[in-house]
Amino acid sequence: MPTDIMKATYLRELVMNSNEFTGSIPLPSAPTQYSAYPEQLSRLILGDNKFDSSIPKTIEKLEGLRELMLDNNMLTGIIPTELGKLKKLELLSLSYNELKDTIPSELSNLTKLSKVFLHGNQLVGNADVMHFPQEYITDCGYPFAGGELLVCEECTICCNSLEECQMNENYSIGNFSPQKFTLLLLGTFCGFLILFAIVLSAAKLKMRTICTLDALELCGPDSVYHFVLCDSIIGWVVVLVNIGFQVTLFNLFLRTSSFENKENSAWVYNMRCPRNSIECEDDSTISWAGWASLFAVMLIYLMKDIVRGLKLIYRAARLANFRLFVGGIILISVALYSIITSFFYNKAIASSDAEIIVNSVVLTFMTEIDEWFHRLLFYMFPGWLGEMMDVAGRFESKRNEKSDFEVGADTIYHPKNDPITLQTHTVLQGDKKGINSSEDRNTSNKLSEGKQKNISLIGELLDEDQDSPVLSEIKMLTKTIEKLQKEINVMNFKLNEIENKEEDVVEPITAMRRRSYAGLLSGSVVPSPTAMGDSMYQKMDLMGGRSKSFSYMLS
Repeated sequence: MPTDIMKATYLRELVMNSNEFTGSIPLPSAPTQYSAYPEQLSRLILGDNKFDSSIPKTIEKLEGLRELMLDNNMLTGIIPTELGKLKKLELLSLSYNELKDTIPSELSNLTKLSKVFLHGNQLVGNADVMHFPQEYITDCGYPFAGGELLVCEECTICCNSLEECQMNENYSIGNFSPQKFTLLLLGTFCGFLILFAIVLSAAKLKMRTICTLDALELCGPDSVYHFVLCDSIIGWVVVLVNIGFQVTLFNLFLRTSSFENKENSAWVYNMRCPRNSIECEDDSTISWAGWASLFAVMLIYLMKDIVRGLKLIYRAARLANFRLFVGGIILISVALYSIITSFFYNKAIASSDAEIIVNSVVLTFMTEIDEWFHRLLFYMFPGWLGEMMDVAGRFESKRNEKSDFEVGADTIYHPKNDPITLQTHTVLQGDKKGINSSEDRNTSNKLSEGKQKNISLIGELLDEDQDSPVLSEIKMLTKTIEKLQKEINVMNFKLNEIENKEEDVVEPITAMRRRSYAGLLSGSVVPSPTAMGDSMYQKMDLMGGRSKSFSYMLS
């Protein structure tokens, strides 16, 4: 392209992109070569050609330029500092050339610059020299073609030497990376739980029991986390080792989810920025349904751990027990850690809704490491594990024997001396004798009525005081006893009916047999199989009419 074209001083736009022009850009090499330049030239579009020269310094003479597009050529050399004098420049595209060295700091003078495309070159150093452009694309991705990675935190999109691009997003708050942000969030939440437990414990309020499960069931009988209920140092070491292993795995995924350390990042470059266009295309097919499915799966799978942890903390606050609080914090922290890690990791590598679900399933596996560790200990040390589970199962019983049952603020009582416990013990003892007749059943019914009154009394007492976890268990037992008592009453009624029917049938047959026996003794009646039965008739025939035997049988 001839350089004399720039002698057209009234030239407004020069758009010659997507051709086969070679040589140098049509600008004079010396600033004094032309007496005048097209000062009103606002657009210089020469992209997608084969220019193989450097960018001339006389570019500064085009002071009216708003758009300069020299992309997808074979330009060499460096980016001239004279570009910093184009105060009106709004769009600068030098992508897909062979430019080297650093980006000149003079470009920071271009305050109106909103779109900058410098990717596809071999630029190095720090690219954060712009005045916060809306779109800023450089080769800040990995792998890179230059000798060192281009650093650019202000870039909106980072590309690599494979012409793959990705949004330059860390999803962090301020200067916090995903790892630091996660730790900050968990620390804040745990601090809130500690404050809540302290306030709840200091208030000493009487609240309804929200859980009848014991501490072992809440911590998990199939998890090593219930070792926090034991005094064993080895058990606590196992818990700490398990937590450390889980945190290490979570941090591994969070570290690879960060876009800061691009050499070790797992980010998938799923964007394409074509050579013949300044618009980038996103190959990702993730929709809102994929993210909704992610959180739905994670919450459904981990909600049980969160609820168990909250109940442990609630109980720890009421009983002022540190171990229950530790168990609750562990369960909640591991569950939240898994949810946050799953979000960051899927944001980094997932490109479809299906991949989000697959990745979330893999990450939820890490929350089960404590259970797999427990199984390993079961096969290796079954005796020791059984002792630990037995101690953990008796944890709250030991606590109850000390100071867990309180009335008001000062009075402490033992459950054995509790009138509710004594009445419940009386009810549960029941009547150990069998029911063999209607009279016995009637007596049992009367006893049951008395027991029923005791049960009702227990229910009334339970409604008055809900501050002890044992009272809730007693309430459940009384309901079960009431249900069983109703079933026993129905069975007694049916047995009475059957017995009455049997008496109506048995009495006529008995009278007939007695008359037959009397006739035999007098010799006037011959026994028949109908009246006495085949077996009895055969027995009498063998007896040969021995009246003593008949008398004995009759008696």
